[in-house]
Amino acid sequence: MPEEKPDHHHTFKRPHLPSLHIGVRIVLLALGWVVLALGFAGLLLPGLQGILLIILGAALLSVASERVHRALKTLLQRWPRVSERLDHLRHSLHDKLTRHKKAD
Repeated sequence: MPEEKPDHHHTFKRPHLPSLHIGVRIVLLALGWVVLALGFAGLLLPGLQGILLIILGAALLSVASERVHRALKTLLQRWPRVSERLDHLRHSLHDKLTRHKKAD
């Protein structure tokens, strides 16, 4: 009988968020990419907060895309507090964007 291997990954999974309306997703994706591009430009140009804009752009993209969210979670494993704050921001923003759907 094959022996089961213990699971060494103790990650807490939150429930999957319902998908956003396609128009909202397109706006979030476009805005996220623009802010991300400004962040990369801010790394070279004085006056722009590059790191802050990169984090904000990635957070916007993670609300619109589950794939981006998983990639960010993987990248932020080293900093669990940042990862938790990103989750909180993502869920708060998602709730605000879907609030009008729940009222109907």
